[in-house]
Amino acid sequence: MENAFNSLDGLYAAADLERKQVVVYMKERLTDEEMRDIVKKAGYIPGRFV
Repeated sequence: MENAFNSLDGLYAAADLERKQVVVYMKERLTDEEMRDIVKKAGYIPGRFV
């Protein structure tokens, strides 16, 4: 999952496998829909965004 975000310009992600979550740092805010699309394209099912 980290690679899906890290491959995009202006994004950095760190995964916590125990908690089954990814923290994403962004230079510019993405919409929830854009985030869901990245997660889906990486082959995962998106959860909630906070």
